[in-house]
Amino acid sequence: MRAWRGVLLAFGAAWWAQVPLGAAVAEILEWRRLEAESGIPLSALAWDAGSGNLALGSAQGVWRTVSAEPSTALRPLREPLLSPVRDLAFLADASLLAVTDAGLYALVRDATPRRLEVGVGEGSRDIRRIAVSGERVALATRAGVYLGSPSRGWRRLSALPPGPASQVVVHRAGSGARLYAYSGGSLWQVELAAGQRTGFPATRLRAVPGALGAGPPLEIFTLRGPRPSTASAPDSAATQETALGVVYASALALYSPSSQRWQVWRPAWPPGAQPRRYARALGRHWLATDRGLLFADQLAGPWQRATAPLGALSVAAIAGGSDVLYAASALGAFRSGGDGFALTASPSGDPPIAQLQRAVLVHQGLGPEFVDAMRRGAARRGWWPRLSLVLGYEAQGARNDDFDQSVVSGVTHYLHDRERERDREFEVGLALAWELGDVAFDPEQVDVSREARALVALRGDVLDEVTQLYFDRQRVLGEALTLPA
Repeated sequence: MRAWRGVLLAFGAAWWAQVPLGAAVAEILEWRRLEAESGIPLSALAWDAGSGNLALGSAQGVWRTVSAEPSTALRPLREPLLSPVRDLAFLADASLLAVTDAGLYALVRDATPRRLEVGVGEGSRDIRRIAVSGERVALATRAGVYLGSPSRGWRRLSALPPGPASQVVVHRAGSGARLYAYSGGSLWQVELAAGQRTGFPATRLRAVPGALGAGPPLEIFTLRGPRPSTASAPDSAATQETALGVVYASALALYSPSSQRWQVWRPAWPPGAQPRRYARALGRHWLATDRGLLFADQLAGPWQRATAPLGALSVAAIAGGSDVLYAASALGAFRSGGDGFALTASPSGDPPIAQLQRAVLVHQGLGPEFVDAMRRGAARRGWWPRLSLVLGYEAQGARNDDFDQSVVSGVTHYLHDRERERDREFEVGLALAWELGDVAFDPEQVDVSREARALVALRGDVLDEVTQLYFDRQRVLGEALTLPA
């Protein structure tokens, strides 16, 4: 009980006194909730940067903006879809494509949703992801990757494996386009020449180093940035290129087409967080997960939670640009930036969970310093001698009495002779004994290991409790912000 009381005291001291636990001021985003059937869990989101159109999808249908300017006034379509929405994408003509459990639909304002037949068989109707670049639309389905448009129809990319494809992204590259897809257990790159409809060459990308065993990618995206410098092309001559980003359950990788090399990071995300979607907006990298919305200034991190309420809500999709960010969450849609929204600096707010955990461990004395000190002491024990100190004292004594008499001139004389002897001895002894065998292995190391295991178990219990309290607090604060004033 005293341990948990200390945990709460450490958390309370850091919060109420606002004592910095490592990081300095954090930038806070202000979120505005969009009143489109607010409160329902959303599963998809699409935003067109050119027209400003916004669309939201859920198990109950699709909502989109009434006018070209995004606002809080959204309305359901004329005939909402009955099937849960998986993904949404705007085309160049402002029409909307919706991927549902029942297949692909074309949604035009004030018109009945039209179902589009992608291919033959159930596999082609099981669409996992949609990507749009100009007039080109790519679909990742259970039967492979399809390329086309609602007006021209669809063709499967025969250069890619016909098996299930889970991820696809396409972007402009010169006069044509470049497509990346995860199909058949590998990442592929396809060059789409302008005016060509079939026979596209495909290249299998090198396996991501350090991410093997991490499972299939949960998201792929393209990111425009400077070309990596080489010996022949130094930094001053670097040009822009579009790289491929890949998000795994516990890793993040970036592929450079020019150097054909990977950069891999293992960021510290919330425990058990499942990444879903990536977006580049408001000058930052954003990642939607089932444990909250995360952001970072660099892909390498550090990744932090967004401010409440999205920092603790399950976020299914995100989209945005340089001045606005939209998020579809379990409690509806939210927007940051745009009309009067700006980044503000504030020292308030809960500290990051990692800093709080370190502070609690220090407060409870559960850091690694204690075990490390015991291990160092046990390792040096063989060089220390066993010290023995002996102190001795001995005393001896003797006493003799001798009686005699003598007669001189008729007079008797009595004689008494006394003799006393004393002997004292002091002894001091100092002995040093070394057990040099303990230098190689000290038996006390076993006890140290046993104590270390017990300390690790206790530390895990404390961290579990702290983490649970921390994120319960974040969830409650996030839900409170969505309540009426």
